[in-house]
Amino acid sequence: DQPVSDALLPVVAAIESFQQALHIDRRNPVYQFQCGMSLQHLGRADDAAGRYREAIRLNPKFHEAHYNLGLLLQNQGSLDGAIRCYRCAIMHKPDMVEALNNLGSLLTARGQPAEALQVLHRALSLRPDFHVPYNNVGTAMIKLGRNSEAIAAFRKALDLAPDFVEALVNLAEQHQLSGNNGEALALYARAAALDPGNELILFSRDSLAHNNPPRPPDEYVRRVFREMAHTFDQHLVEDLDYRIPQILKSELATWIAQRAPVAVLDLGCGTGLFGAEIKAHANRLVGIDLSPEMLAMARSRRQYDELHEAELVAYLRVAAADSFDLAVAADVFIYVGDVTETFKLVRRILKTGGRFAFSVEKIENAVEIAENPLESYRLGESGRYAHARSHIEMLAKRCGFAIAIDLDRTIRKERNKPVQGSIFVLEKTGNTKVAS
Repeated sequence: DQPVSDALLPVVAAIESFQQALHIDRRNPVYQFQCGMSLQHLGRADDAAGRYREAIRLNPKFHEAHYNLGLLLQNQGSLDGAIRCYRCAIMHKPDMVEALNNLGSLLTARGQPAEALQVLHRALSLRPDFHVPYNNVGTAMIKLGRNSEAIAAFRKALDLAPDFVEALVNLAEQHQLSGNNGEALALYARAAALDPGNELILFSRDSLAHNNPPRPPDEYVRRVFREMAHTFDQHLVEDLDYRIPQILKSELATWIAQRAPVAVLDLGCGTGLFGAEIKAHANRLVGIDLSPEMLAMARSRRQYDELHEAELVAYLRVAAADSFDLAVAADVFIYVGDVTETFKLVRRILKTGGRFAFSVEKIENAVEIAENPLESYRLGESGRYAHARSHIEMLAKRCGFAIAIDLDRTIRKERNKPVQGSIFVLEKTGNTKVAS
């Protein structure tokens, strides 16, 4: 009943024709399938799924219906359902290359790269000139730690389809990981020229081109943590020797003892490592993060009173003023360049005397920074930001904070080398005027 554009009027007419045909012959699976395709084209996914399922009920061997239902479920994020549909399509048509390719991709996403390779090689044996399975082979190889073979697969995909953006990006990432930044930058530049509106590609290019955007796209942050969530704690704590939550708790201990219980806002809470440290002293513990996978891990700890999937500034803008005693951003600002707005809004939500604790990665050999915000942070080739100490100090003063604690520390390891950073604890002063 919703209005549709003129371009979609033929689709609406097709649906009406198929419905008339079904009124005459409701048990015709082809009519059900064709009606489903038209409904899907119109954006009516649930109605389309119903038609595909009815077509399958009428003809269980209808491989196209299984396949289309799989595509629909995959687009909706129901990966397990899509996998079942692709398996059914292949069972009834073993040489259906598209279903084999999609199944292989989803098996890799589900943590089954070895089986994925078997399926993808079947697809390539049937159609050796199909470029997409080579890209998916590369992704599976990465999961298996076979990176040189992954690079070869991505190159084969690009030999067949030089403008294949996804393979360009995947190959660029592999070169970047191996330290071949010149080749990676050239590949990102090619991908950006082909897809100039893709913020993820532009940010990856900027990190190698020494550009300095104020922050990454939200989807970049989500992507970073999407596949890391289930192993994040082990990797961060055991492999990277990450101890920021414990250090912050120790440095805040005296203040907390005088003020407890405290209302705590954990900005970029991740899996909840700081929440686990502070919960015993909090009468309210709120966690904010962009990654739903990380929030799921934090939720499993059963420490937080509230968890919100949100970008930090967006949440801070709507949070109640003077509602928290403590705001924490543990190793969060490595994913934020310009922190000016965050500082201003954190001050607004803190009670007088409340504290703002955070860590930053230091710009090595930084020249003293004056007022130019573009020189106050630096996006590195790793895709993470470092900050100038002088800018943090200036920003604290400008936003109505006093520096209570200021420590230089190794904040984690990177490729077995210590990463130097600073830990700040700021206190909201009674000054009501904050510089703009």
